[in-house]
Amino acid sequence: MRGTAPLPIGLLALVLVGLAEPAQAAEETRVVTGRLPAHEWMDWTASLSYLHEHEQGALNREYEAQDTGGQIGLVSDLVYRRSRDVMQLRGEAGLFKDLSLFTVLSFVLADQRSLDFDQGNNCASQPNGCVDATNSTTLRDGILPGYGTQTPSTTVFRGPTRRGFEYWGLGANWAVFNQARDDTKPTWILHFETRLSLAEDMRFDPAAPTKNTGVGLGYHQFILSTFFSRRFGPLEPYSGAWAVLPVLTSGSPFSAPGVSGGAQKRLGFETGLEATLWHDQQAHHRVAYELRGQAELRLDGLEQSPMWEALSGDSSCGPNNTAACRPGVDQDNNGVWRPNPGVTHSPSYVQMGGDTGIIIQVGPHARLRSLFGLYWQQSHDLTDGSSGNAVYDVPGRRYRIENAYSWRLLIDGGVVF
Repeated sequence: MRGTAPLPIGLLALVLVGLAEPAQAAEETRVVTGRLPAHEWMDWTASLSYLHEHEQGALNREYEAQDTGGQIGLVSDLVYRRSRDVMQLRGEAGLFKDLSLFTVLSFVLADQRSLDFDQGNNCASQPNGCVDATNSTTLRDGILPGYGTQTPSTTVFRGPTRRGFEYWGLGANWAVFNQARDDTKPTWILHFETRLSLAEDMRFDPAAPTKNTGVGLGYHQFILSTFFSRRFGPLEPYSGAWAVLPVLTSGSPFSAPGVSGGAQKRLGFETGLEATLWHDQQAHHRVAYELRGQAELRLDGLEQSPMWEALSGDSSCGPNNTAACRPGVDQDNNGVWRPNPGVTHSPSYVQMGGDTGIIIQVGPHARLRSLFGLYWQQSHDLTDGSSGNAVYDVPGRRYRIENAYSWRLLIDGGVVF
């Protein structure tokens, strides 16, 4: 808490916490105070953050053959990769005592996805050997073109580079308890945020592959979280939980014809420790080490999976132009021809991992935070069978993502008044 620092009139303040996830633990329990007592000014904070994230996983395919004894087995097919760079601005101002309001703007600098033939070190153990255009099940089933051709490239699909305004967030933080005011109690923060998806929704049309470069998720997000922290000398352990509730936007790809249900809800838990390594109280200089772990449950629901762009159909596909359609892929269960929206119904799965990094405070008003993290995703089927699509959503044809992981680098610099 910094309630005694005077605030220059007209200062615009921005702060970012929680770039990769809805909550940021010890940083989340940083209290932005209001004007209490009367001689104190409100807290204002400002920061700019950058996140780089890389994720990848193996997209294996179910199959049935004599060598499986009539049972469903798995065969290698594709490798999914995604690289994403995001910059965010966030402003927060104290209103009264320990209640504050904030706003956040998220900009995607680049978002690139690709699919490659799986030609890993385990090719010899796979029933179809190293995957190429002559044996890929994705090409065989007509999901992507090129089956049976000879090509030296291992790349099957590369989506457009997406960039732009992602969402506008508004919310409030309230410290039920604040250890800076009463050192007999922990700091307990309640957090509410709404992230409005105002940008163009992500879509893909193979007839015009670079036409849509939007980064909109197709739904708004309502986030509820609560976090606790308690200082014990140089150590500050923390823990908390959050829930993300999506609400579909108007015209969302998640509400396309033939698609039913809501987007995936998310529940998460986080715990960690912030340890002060060096502190000059008089000059307000401080260096701290941060270590945290997270686990998130993504509940069954609609999602744009690693295959969503590949599954998306030609916009000209329809009853009057079946030549632009892929048999089975761009047909619903009633045989009606229409472009596949790429959205699938996913079963529940867990993602977990952790981050470690350094927090540097320079004087009473400036700080820098850098975290590096590794995360793993539970192996799971990309579809749960509810659509009944005979090409990719029935036993023996489903995709399964395995060995999925991501790494992240977060750099957050800010000022506090």
